[in-house]
Amino acid sequence: VLRARRLESIRRAAARVAVELALAELAPGTDPHGLESLYAERLETAVGGRPDEAQFLLECSARLGSVDVLRAQSAAFELARHLRERFGTRWWTSRRAGALLLELWNTGTRYPPEALARELGLDAPAADVLARALV
Repeated sequence: VLRARRLESIRRAAARVAVELALAELAPGTDPHGLESLYAERLETAVGGRPDEAQFLLECSARLGSVDVLRAQSAAFELARHLRERFGTRWWTSRRAGALLLELWNTGTRYPPEALARELGLDAPAADVLARALV
């Protein structure tokens, strides 16, 4: 169930990318009316659901939040792979894994996905990482 929810979240974010890019290209103060149909089409293809206008307004923004979601998911898959390789399949029971994560979190820094990957020596977040993880 968790895997299905994560996949749906990724598919929703991917569906929003084209819409958010179109929103970002609009001149300031321009009415985004009409992009609801693009969003509905993309979402229906991605997850089989048709959103209403309120959902479009809540989920889509000109700040490209969907791209951030995809970058974060990619980094999360890479981090999980790294922890499994380094500490075993039950990495969450390893004190060394906990110490590594605490070291990252206790810096007080909010790492963007690319910086977190660099810090751990992982590949930068990328679409192919998501594709491999979801197959």
